[in-house]
Amino acid sequence: MKILSASVSTTTFSRAYLQRAWEQRNTLAEYERNGFAQFVYLTITGHLEASMVELMNRRIMYARSVLSPMRAGNCRWGEKAEAPSVPTRPIHDSLMSLLAHFDRKIDKAALDGLIELFQDVFAVKLTDLLAESHQYLKALASLRNVFAHGRDFWIAFGQDDQNALSLGRNPLQLPAQRLLAANVLTTLHFDAWTHPDFQKAFFSDAAMLYFLGKARHIEALLKTVLTFDPEKEVPLMVALPDLLA
Repeated sequence: MKILSASVSTTTFSRAYLQRAWEQRNTLAEYERNGFAQFVYLTITGHLEASMVELMNRRIMYARSVLSPMRAGNCRWGEKAEAPSVPTRPIHDSLMSLLAHFDRKIDKAALDGLIELFQDVFAVKLTDLLAESHQYLKALASLRNVFAHGRDFWIAFGQDDQNALSLGRNPLQLPAQRLLAANVLTTLHFDAWTHPDFQKAFFSDAAMLYFLGKARHIEALLKTVLTFDPEKEVPLMVALPDLLA
C-alpha cells in the first residue's frame, strides 16, 4: 500500500512568530529580552539548517529522476565496436542505495553534520562557496550550541592584576570576534566589573540584526548550488525576514 505524506518546515512557524515578536520586543523586561534574543539566534540558525536540508533533498530528488532510466537500461561496455551491451540495473541499484543513505544521514544530522553532507551532496567546499561568510556560519553555530542545549553563558578572567576577560576555549569567542569586527562590541577588554556589558552586547538589537543580515546572505549563497536547471523551477521556502531596527 502506498503511503502519501505531507510536510511543512517548522521554521515556517518560528519565522512568522519572529516577525510579530520583534515588533513587541521593547515591551519585554530585560530577562525576557535576553530570552527573546536566544529565540532569534535559534530561529535564524534553524532556518539555515532547514535551507540546507531543503537544497540537499531537492538535489537528491532530481538525482533519482536522472538515474531512473538506468533501471531498465543498458550501456555498451568497452571501446571496441563489438563491445557487449550490459544492463545498468546493478549500478542503478547501488546509486539509489547511496542516495537513500544520504537521506537517512540528512534526516538525523545536526548543523555540523549537515555542513559535511552539504559539501558531499553538491561537491563543493563551503569555505569556497561562502568565502568570508563561512566564519559567520561558524559563529552562529557556536551561539546555537550554547542556547539550544541550555549551556551556561560563562566568562572566565585571567588571574592577574587586571583580571582581564579570557575567551580561550569559550564558545563565545568566535561570535565575539565577529561582533568586534562589526563595532557592535568596541572592545574585548572586559573585567569582573564590566563583563555585564559584554553579555548585553549579544542580546542587543544591533547584534541580532547583524547576525540576521549575515544569515540572510548565507542563505542566498547556499541557494546558488542549484545549478541543474530543472531544480530551479520549483520555489524554495520563504527566506528569513528583513527586520527593521
